[in-house]
Amino acid sequence: EKGGGGSERKREEVRTRESKGGQKMQSEDEEVVSEVCLAGSRAESSGWAVWRISYGPLTCLQESESTSEDHTGSCTVSENRRKRELEADSDDGEEQDSDGDWRPRRRRKQIKSVLNVRVKASSTAKLCGLQLWGAALLLSDYILHFANALVGQVVVELGAGPAMPGLIAARICKKVFVTDFDEEVLWNCQHNIQANGLSGSCVAKKLDWEEANMLNQGDDNGGTSDSAARARGGKVEAGKKEEVSKTGDAFGWTEEDDKDLAEATILFAADVIYSNHITDHFIRQMQALLSERRGRELILAIEKRTNFTLPELRSTSREYDHFFSRIAAPLDASAGSSFISERIPVDFPQHFSHSHSEQLELWRIRVALSRAQDQEDAARC
Repeated sequence: EKGGGGSERKREEVRTRESKGGQKMQSEDEEVVSEVCLAGSRAESSGWAVWRISYGPLTCLQESESTSEDHTGSCTVSENRRKRELEADSDDGEEQDSDGDWRPRRRRKQIKSVLNVRVKASSTAKLCGLQLWGAALLLSDYILHFANALVGQVVVELGAGPAMPGLIAARICKKVFVTDFDEEVLWNCQHNIQANGLSGSCVAKKLDWEEANMLNQGDDNGGTSDSAARARGGKVEAGKKEEVSKTGDAFGWTEEDDKDLAEATILFAADVIYSNHITDHFIRQMQALLSERRGRELILAIEKRTNFTLPELRSTSREYDHFFSRIAAPLDASAGSSFISERIPVDFPQHFSHSHSEQLELWRIRVALSRAQDQEDAARC
């Protein structure tokens, strides 16, 4: 995408990108307003709004009590198991296991139930990541309902924006990376992390889907490739690969981050499908990340926006259709044989009001390994 790719990106967005308010965009500088912001009146004169969000009280298992039977190389736990654990009484005493035997009840911790999220009441289309969108509320509901499956996990939020889902997850998980490309968006992420006292479990990091197709991309000698370092906010000197120090890019990745990232089992993303051009880069990034670790999965919250389009002379959902047509296609055998997607029923309690509930969907996506990869894994074992 070098040598004019940026111009093509802008032309593509002007042609096909729909504003998240549902109206056709004229340029990246056009103002857009999220329906979430329109639903309230808390905007300050500076254009910022601080949302004080209550969502509890809830309890989840303590990390020290999370056992290997819940996370055997995969973050996927059966839906029934998740529901049983979340709905279980948190009092001391005994409980029956799956075999009917009585055992001491596992200790639980209270999840802090108030969150402060700073967002823009409106923004240009280019900086729509400064606003809070409906799909983030749905994803946050999912995280709260299945909190026990996240205890002790490392997760990554892609295209985080104000990072509401990531902030909620950070109160449950071992560590959360909230990632985005624009530095203004990342500084707001950092503000929200600090405002909620989550600096110990949540970090904001730069990730440019267009510069490199994976976070942990290495060179043949085990080092970090130039393109991956640039995508991750790194500084690359001529003929030398180096990690970003804390005195370099504020949102660069460190060696310690890389080690934590290797443990990530779950990816989150909300409302990242709104431009075919960006979607194509997102899919390549998603493919690479899901292929890096067996059992890793993406939980995607998406809004199916319908607009009247002239070529078809009817109402269509272009970006939604484009995304699912792409993930239905076969993948490069070197990374995996295919995507496996599963729609998640939205039948759990709703803690947040979704103004466009009928258009909001949740999907679980993972990569099926190729036969060659399966054989390679078996040989290593």
